[in-house]
Amino acid sequence: MGSGVNGADEQTEFKGTVRKSTVHKGTLSEYSYFALVTDDGKQIVLFNQKKRSLGFDEYKDRDVIVKGHMGVGTIGWRKQKKQGLLVDSIRYAR
Repeated sequence: MGSGVNGADEQTEFKGTVRKSTVHKGTLSEYSYFALVTDDGKQIVLFNQKKRSLGFDEYKDRDVIVKGHMGVGTIGWRKQKKQGLLVDSIRYAR
């Protein structure tokens, strides 16, 4: 599942485990983001409809199937731009 061909309008589907990563933990510049780790070890940053990597706590450390479009979103309080998956739908894998 989920290779996708650089088309912004093309919906892709990935299966993997949602992980929350924290950068600069314990400092004033600490920030977190969510990523999907696929079976082959690829990490894809997940973005909500507002293009922020927020709101995926419910799925943390769970196996899911995610559908969306590749695009650019922001992470952290400095709103650093990153390539990732703009999530259209997410559900638990069976």
